[in-house]
Amino acid sequence: MGADSSKDILPVFSGNLVRIRKFPSRFVPERDVDIWLPDGYDEASDSRFPVLYMQDGDKVFRPEDQGGGNWGVPETISRLSKEKGVSPPIVVAVWATENRAGEYMPVKPLSLRKADLFYRAQRGRYYIPRSDEYLRFMVDELKPYIDSRCRTLSDQQNTFLMGCSRAGLLCVYAVVEFPEVFHGAACLSTHWPHGNGIVIDWLESHLPKAGKHRFYFDYGDQGLDAEYEPHQKRMDRLLIQKGYRHEEDWTTRYFPGHGHSEVYWRSRLHFPLGFFFGLSRSAG
Repeated sequence: MGADSSKDILPVFSGNLVRIRKFPSRFVPERDVDIWLPDGYDEASDSRFPVLYMQDGDKVFRPEDQGGGNWGVPETISRLSKEKGVSPPIVVAVWATENRAGEYMPVKPLSLRKADLFYRAQRGRYYIPRSDEYLRFMVDELKPYIDSRCRTLSDQQNTFLMGCSRAGLLCVYAVVEFPEVFHGAACLSTHWPHGNGIVIDWLESHLPKAGKHRFYFDYGDQGLDAEYEPHQKRMDRLLIQKGYRHEEDWTTRYFPGHGHSEVYWRSRLHFPLGFFFGLSRSAG
């Protein structure tokens, strides 16, 4: 694939960060993709690693990429790895485009109501629904590329997603649409109110059976997060109804005083990492 033609090696807190410029796709516009290989990856030549696919990739690793705070992924994973002695995941961070809302909002739930109600965005523009194409890009193009070039544990049990706000909706949708590919989704400050809970409406009849997947949800009570509690509690009730076991198949955490920004998501990143990769729930 032509994505090999333009790579940069960038400085980060730990590990190695490889940036692929303008990763091509048949399904969606090209975009940058970052691949973080943790400390010890080069030395552990016989080891393979689970993979975490993160959305909003420009906000994951380097504050200079988006002009402000970021998730601090290398710092958090490296700290947890040293404290717990657990091999960390490879992290693949997919940059968003100007059609972020259209690529992240699940398409199939929109069949329940008029789609154009949900795509008004800044400056009065409408975004084009493309989440199904975006998932085909991830499953048919990006994941095979990563698995062929990195020492991954490529099976479903070792493939995870993470996203915030609308990207949280996208991550749940990915597990539902490709249950054989993705084992779990971490959804921080999930934007359930988008469409007045239309995604939860759809999940009532599409959520996978319990026992083969894991979900992490959290929310605060400031800013946009102040709207989330009733929707998240409704989602929690649905998970219980479908047989998901709390703290086993799924967990939800509430963070009083937390708002809707990378500052807060960074401060609680260790919780979903612990839930997915076997670290202590009380890490950090």
